[in-house]
Formats: sequence, C-alpha cells, structure tokens
Amino acid sequence: FVMGEFRFHMTLTGRLPPADAKRFSTALEKLFDPAKIGPVTIDAICVFRQDTPDNDLTLLKRCCFRNA
Repeated sequence: FVMGEFRFHMTLTGRLPPADAKRFSTALEKLFDPAKIGPVTIDAICVFRQDTPDNDLTLLKRCCFRNA
C-alpha cells in the first residue's frame, strides 16, 4: 500500500518449468477471478530494486506514458 492506496506491482522471476507454470496459472486464475475489475488504465511503469530481503524497495525509474 502506498499512502493508503493499493498499487498493483509485478515481481519478475525466472521461468517456471511448464508443468509448474500451468499449475500456478490455473490456481492463480481461480484465486483472483473474483477480484477482476474490468479494464484498467496504466499511466506508468516503475522499476524498483530491493538490495536484500530485509530492505525496503527503492524506486530506480518511473516511465510515464504520454496519453494515459
């Protein structure tokens, strides 16, 4: 949560083996289906860094989209 407001973020990781990817994809779709809110406007993408698991995330770059 940022200033009391949820901000979607996606953590990038390495590839999962195909069998695991399918299993996780199916489970996550079922879990998050009730939370679907329809189309979402994305006005920027941010890149963060976390030096160690105990550290806070640090903003490295915010890339704003012009027509969002």
